[in-house]
Amino acid sequence: MLYTQNYLNTQCDFERPHQSIYTHLSERQVNMVGVEVTDVLELTEEQAKLVQRHIPAITMLMAYYRKFGEQALNVAREWAFRSGKRRGEDAKRRMNLVGTDARAMEALFNSILPERYDEETIRKKLTRISTEKNRTISVSEGFCPVMAAVKMLNAPWNIVCENYSVPFHLGLASAINPRVKGELPKARWKGDECCQHIAVIEE
Repeated sequence: MLYTQNYLNTQCDFERPHQSIYTHLSERQVNMVGVEVTDVLELTEEQAKLVQRHIPAITMLMAYYRKFGEQALNVAREWAFRSGKRRGEDAKRRMNLVGTDARAMEALFNSILPERYDEETIRKKLTRISTEKNRTISVSEGFCPVMAAVKMLNAPWNIVCENYSVPFHLGLASAINPRVKGELPKARWKGDECCQHIAVIEE
């Protein structure tokens, strides 16, 4: 018997908010949904919901990558970038944000943090945003829903992040200023203690 959080069940029972939620999947059931479960993670209800959001996209990315190779990754990066840009533009309109500098990017990123991380991670500042001149620096060293989804699906961490998380983050930044480039000096999939996304506005 394989055990996994109830990410794939749309009828999750979240009546016990401080307990991890488990579904028992037989090996046959796991094969039916195309997912190989190799890890069991202790998650709160809030964390489980955040992870669940990423399961369909990561599952689809890996399915197309297995079928079409590098060509699929090009499409995935473009899709993720466009998705991030649309989300950034929506938040920008909601906030009535008119700036195009790094401070405006910082404000946008901070407004979206609750959608992407759990309350405890934000409260403990394990994910945080700062600005230095023309660059906005995002650091994440706590719970990461994409990392949890990758572990659960046994997906290659570097492929998922480089072609899904990283372009989405750059898309968000481009909603503030299209003349932005991304840097990733640190990444946990490379063995670093944290992920560090830097959005730089080119002068």
